[in-house]
Amino acid sequence: SNTMKALGEILTKSDTYNILFSTILRLLSSITICFILALTLAVFSNINERVKYFLKPLISLLKTLPVATIIIMLLVMIGRSIAPYFIVGLVVLPLIYEIVLNALEAIDKDIIDEVKMVSSGKDFTVLKRIYLPLTTPYLLTSLIQAFGLGLKVLVMAEFIAETKNSIGEGIRFYKNEALTEYVFAWTIILVLFILLIDLFLHYIKKKIL
Repeated sequence: SNTMKALGEILTKSDTYNILFSTILRLLSSITICFILALTLAVFSNINERVKYFLKPLISLLKTLPVATIIIMLLVMIGRSIAPYFIVGLVVLPLIYEIVLNALEAIDKDIIDEVKMVSSGKDFTVLKRIYLPLTTPYLLTSLIQAFGLGLKVLVMAEFIAETKNSIGEGIRFYKNEALTEYVFAWTIILVLFILLIDLFLHYIKKKIL
């Protein structure tokens, strides 16, 4: 009951929506840049084996590094203001890269060659008729996973970095004041937000398929 009261109090404050907007903007900015970068790297890796084998140990390293280690390293190296963006990026990038690369490698090469033989557009036709339809579900899946993971990592980074006007800072404040019900209330808001994003992306995925 205390948590529900705290949730109602948080939702009636105008500052809450400014905080939500700031954190969501950080998340969208980081994921957008990571998505473009991961897509580009995956395409080059699919085209050139050398690029793939060069990136493989780097991607594996990013996957195995603990999130706490990444946060501390980046806070020391680049400072508190922009560290959350890079932290989300380093955690989300390997996820999107591997999903996209697996999607590209799963496409039958014989089908691509056949389309090139009968098509005048060749590369454009292959992109339009094969790559886009077959990889779109994987791209949306990578975004669904990236948003959930990215938000959790971002809030943790904001919490440790004491980022101004952020959800992490709000949780840190209530934690320091021993107001646990407000921490739980913010957790409910985060879970609901991720569920809405998840449902929205699943709806788009279903429509496209």
